[in-house]
Amino acid sequence: MTASGLNRLATFGGILLVDATAIVAAAAVGDPPTELFEEYRVMTYFSGAQILLIALLCWRIFQVRRRTSWHAGVTEPAWLWALFAAGAVFLALDEVLQVHENLDFTIHRLLGIQETNLTDRIDDAIVGLYGVVASAALALHRKKLRWCKPVASWAILGVLGIFGTALLDALTNRNDVLPYLLANPAAAGWLRGRLMLLEDAVKILAEGIFLGSAYVCLRIAKGAASSGEGHAAESNQHGC
Repeated sequence: MTASGLNRLATFGGILLVDATAIVAAAAVGDPPTELFEEYRVMTYFSGAQILLIALLCWRIFQVRRRTSWHAGVTEPAWLWALFAAGAVFLALDEVLQVHENLDFTIHRLLGIQETNLTDRIDDAIVGLYGVVASAALALHRKKLRWCKPVASWAILGVLGIFGTALLDALTNRNDVLPYLLANPAAAGWLRGRLMLLEDAVKILAEGIFLGSAYVCLRIAKGAASSGEGHAAESNQHGC
C-alpha cells in the first residue's frame, strides 16, 4: 500500500474509532442502551456536530477549487461543493431539530389523515429519499468528481449506510413488524431494542465515513492547488 493509501486508511480508521467509542460509551451509560441516542440527547448533538464538520470541509473544498479553477485543470464547477455544504447544513439542522419527523406530523395534519402503521413511516421514507438524492448527486457528477476516486468506495459505503438506517428505522418505528415475524413477544421486544441501537450506530458511522471522505478530498484538492500554482508560477517565469 502506498503512503497516501496508508494516510487515507489512518484518517478513516481514526474517525471511525472515535465514532465507535462514542457509540459504545453511550450504549453502556444509557438505560436502556438507546436512551442517549433519543431526540435532543447527547448523541443527537454528536451526530449533528459531525454533519456540520462535513459541511465545513465541503465549503473549504469549494473555496480551494474556486481559487484554483483557472490553473489547476478543475473540471467540475466549484459551486457543486457549495451545494454539498448547504445540503450538509440542512442535514445537521434536520438531525438536531428533527425536521423530517416534524414534516411527518405536518403531512398528516395537512392531508387530514389519521396516523397508521404505514403512514407513520413517512419520516423513514424521507430519510431514504436523502439517500436517493445523495446517490443521484454522486452518480450525476461522477466524471467531474473523478479526482475524488480514492474515496469512491468509502462514499458508496456511506450511502449504503443511509439506506440501511432508513430500513432499520422502518423496521423498528413501531412494535408491529417484529412481533409479526417472531412468535415470542419478549424476543421481538429484545430484538427491536438492539436493532434501534444498530440503526443509530450505522447512522453515526456513515456520517464518519462521509467526514473522512470530505477530509481526504480536501487534502487532494489542496495538493492539486499547490501543484497548479507551482505550474502557473513556472509558466509565468518562462513567459517573462
